[in-house]
Amino acid sequence: MVQLAILFLVIFPTTKIQKILVPITVVLIVLLVNRIRTAIMAVLAPHNYQTFEYWHSDNAQIFSTIPLLIFGFLCRYLS
Repeated sequence: MVQLAILFLVIFPTTKIQKILVPITVVLIVLLVNRIRTAIMAVLAPHNYQTFEYWHSDNAQIFSTIPLLIFGFLCRYLS
């Protein structure tokens, strides 16, 4: 995600403040989504271990898609 943020900063004209805030925002978005994923796994672990394993594996790609969508909306807003 940080590489995608740097690519955005290189391609589109941005201010100095945006060049500082965009990478910080990307890291915060990823941390927030990962926290939500971890909370879901913590709730599901004692009740249904198969569901926990699904959300913990590579099959749960929704948690890699959500930050990309949020960052896409942020880029759209900034440009």
